[in-house]
Amino acid sequence: MKVFITGITGFIGLNLLGKLLKKNNNLTCYIRNSKYKSELEKKGCKVVIGELSDYNKLVKSLKRIDVVIHLVGIGNVSENSDEAYKLYQKINVEGTKTIAEASIKAKVKKFIYLSSVAAMGSYCNGIMDENSKPNPVIPYEKSKWESELALHETSSKSKLKVFILRPTWVIGKGDRKKDIIRLVNMIKKGFVPLLSGGKFHTILVSVDSVSDAIICCLNKNTKIFGTYIISDKKSYKQRELVNMIANSLIKNNIISRKPIIIPIPEPLMLVMGDIFEYLAKIFKTQPFISRKRVYSMSQDRNYSISRAKKELGFSPKPVKLSIDDEIKWLKKQRKI
Repeated sequence: MKVFITGITGFIGLNLLGKLLKKNNNLTCYIRNSKYKSELEKKGCKVVIGELSDYNKLVKSLKRIDVVIHLVGIGNVSENSDEAYKLYQKINVEGTKTIAEASIKAKVKKFIYLSSVAAMGSYCNGIMDENSKPNPVIPYEKSKWESELALHETSSKSKLKVFILRPTWVIGKGDRKKDIIRLVNMIKKGFVPLLSGGKFHTILVSVDSVSDAIICCLNKNTKIFGTYIISDKKSYKQRELVNMIANSLIKNNIISRKPIIIPIPEPLMLVMGDIFEYLAKIFKTQPFISRKRVYSMSQDRNYSISRAKKELGFSPKPVKLSIDDEIKWLKKQRKI
């Protein structure tokens, strides 16, 4: 099977690459930065250097390709500026639309797009599934939802089979996101401030599970395709997540005891969000936290993966194992 991948040098891409190479797939990697070229070629990949906006190069590169896996995407849930929205539109929406159009022109059979549950919005009501009405608010959420709409619109009049995967918060070995490192550092200091004491639920997914879901789509030869939520089987209270990370830190001899959780009332956190947003505008940086981010954190997140399990045969790896993988990796990389 000839597979074309974007975003292969990212967190999820590198994890997926190892799994695909084990299955002896014929891989073409489309990258922006030439510094990764030789390393990927040594692993047996064909490499094309280019931009997502280069329609003609994409069409040429996609000739005789069976499946496109589109992983490229950018975003920050704390960013709320017009500039951020324009950038996310360019990469997440226009980039996805361009590669989809090129795929149709090149007669690609299958298109797997990595979206996010962010496309559904921050505000949850009960258990969310693929039929829940999206309500994106912040720029990143809007861009992911609009990218899905653009993909549906582009592919609707073609024979291209489109799989859209919506993972929750992805964790595991190779995760360089500042959020997890910031949380680990707070745990190391012994005090963790949490909105309302961490009573709200969040739901994560292992990077291995996301890669496995992509491979499930890759191997699916039936007429079944569509949108799928990809997450762990259960959600955890935010304070439970802190305790799981703390247990892993203790296991890896990084700390000796669990931290004290400091409950922060929601009204106070909202004021802090306003202050950080104001300071971010002055210093032209991303706010540590924003008002909309506080609202987002105060939502109980519960998602159903019934459809992915039934139609794709998806079975997630336990999040606890992925947390341990990530802590070991961060320690080895001297990130914590």
